[in-house]
This record gives sequence, structure tokens and C-alpha cells, in this order.
Amino acid sequence: MIKSQKGFALLLVIGITTIILIMIMTISNSISRKIAVVAELDNYCRADLKVYSAFNEMIFILLTSIYTPTCLQEMVSMGDASAGSPLKKGPAADKMPTPFWNLYGEPINLGPNVQVVLKDTAGMVSPVFPSRILALLLTQAAPENKNMILDGLNDWQDKDNFRRLNGAENWDYRSAHFSYEPRNSYIQCLSEWRLIKGMNDDIFQRIKSELTYWYNSNINYLTKSPDLLRAVFNEANGEDKLVSQLLALRDAHQLTPTIFSALTGITQGEFSLFSPGAIQMTITAGVGTAQSTIEAVVSKKSTPTRPFSILEWRH
Repeated sequence: MIKSQKGFALLLVIGITTIILIMIMTISNSISRKIAVVAELDNYCRADLKVYSAFNEMIFILLTSIYTPTCLQEMVSMGDASAGSPLKKGPAADKMPTPFWNLYGEPINLGPNVQVVLKDTAGMVSPVFPSRILALLLTQAAPENKNMILDGLNDWQDKDNFRRLNGAENWDYRSAHFSYEPRNSYIQCLSEWRLIKGMNDDIFQRIKSELTYWYNSNINYLTKSPDLLRAVFNEANGEDKLVSQLLALRDAHQLTPTIFSALTGITQGEFSLFSPGAIQMTITAGVGTAQSTIEAVVSKKSTPTRPFSILEWRH
């Protein structure tokens, strides 16, 4: 009888101990997950702070640098530059321009886990006002759909219901069972182009990096991407060597309007001034596994009341 009671007590103690252990493990696991969530939230907050700080620094650089056809020249002291430290600031009387911030999309490391990409919108193309260069880009990216995409884009944006040869107006969208019709006005954002008959997600993703919503009357060939340069010059003369030569000169900070004109035959004029327009900035900051990104289009305005304008913003 005593042995039976002792055996029962032992089982009871083991059972209670097991329950206590399960409770401790559950609480411990819950606390660990909460700690991980708090740590991740802290990383995201710090990443946000870093990306906003980097954005403000880039605004300062845009406002205080000299604009060249391919990059921004930041003012640094001659003493610091000669010492191999182009980012150190010196006395104003001692300053000289040094090329540093490229405007053709090559990633720039602004600091630990902070990367900046600057693109000159005058070196990109806009679907709001379709141009010859946009047509050349589509010829390269989607030759079989080019005419349908361009005519469809024009029909979407014009105010009439007269369909172009390869375009689409109200009736075409209704007969194709679309739940919408053409806007008959300018598209409101780049992604709206995917709604237009003839365009699809695959083609849009292929050319998305070359697009800007903001139309520039000035074309800056010196900041165009390799794909846009190939689209332009492959139709002109079919020479890939020319594009490679231009890119090599640009990477070496040696590409000037004079050299570009001598190599290509394209001279400065009313629509090719070889000067930057608004600047598209993509800034990414990371802390741990957390990342924060700001995308903006900034235009420098040299007026007493408005030193710059933010035309587009996404965070």
C-alpha cells in the first residue's frame, strides 16, 4: 500500500514538473519572439532614420553642387582633394570642383548600408509625350507590339474617339471585355500604361527602368542608359562599338558634349542641350535584415523662395 502511494506521488510530481516545464518553454518562446519582433521593429525604425538622413544629405548635395552634363561636381578643398579625400570640406577660398555624383544610374555608396542611385530625367523617356526615342526603345524591347503600344498610348491620351491604325478607342475596350475605357487625358502615373491595350506586364517591366513620368523638352544623350544608347545608335548605324566607346569615356569622366558630338554627329540644339533636367533619386538604407527606400524626383529651382521642388515622392 505504501509503495503504491509512493509510485502515485512520483507520477504526480513528474506530471506537475512536465506541465511547469511546458509552461516555462511556452513563455520563453513567446518572450523570444517578442524580443525578435521588437528588434526587427527597431531595425526598421533605424533604417527609416538612415534613409531620411541620406535623402536630406542628397538634397543638400543637389543644391550646392555644380551641374555638368554627366554628373554633379561637389565643391571640395584643393588640399583635401590632393590628400585623396574628396569628401572632406575645406575653406571656401580653397575650393575646386571634383566629379563625384554620376547622373546615369551607377549605384553610389553614401555610407554603411546606404546606397544612392541618381538618374537624370532628361536622359530618360516619358510616355506622357511619346517621342522618337521611346519608339526606338520599344523597337528594341517589343518590336512585334511597338505600333500597337504607341498608337494605343496616343489613343488613350487624346480627347477624341478616332482610332489610330493600330490603336484602341472606347469600342475596342468594350468589345475586348475590359471594365474601363480610355482616359482621354494624360496618364496619371507610369503604372497606368499597363492598362492600355497592347501593353502587358512583361513588356512594361522590360522598359520600366528607362521611364520617367516627367517630360523634358531637353534631351541629354550623355546620361542615357546603355540600353537607350543602343536603341538610338543601333538604328542609326548598327555599331555596338560606338556605345561601348561612349560608356568607357563616361565612366572615366572624359565624356563631354564636344567629344560626344564628334563621335556621333549629334550636335547641341533646341532639343539636345546636353544638360540635366530633374533628378530621380532612389535611396536605400539597411539595418540588419530591414530595408527602407525613398524614391523621389527633385528639381532644382534657383529662386529666392524655392531652392528646389519635389515633383514625385514614394517611401
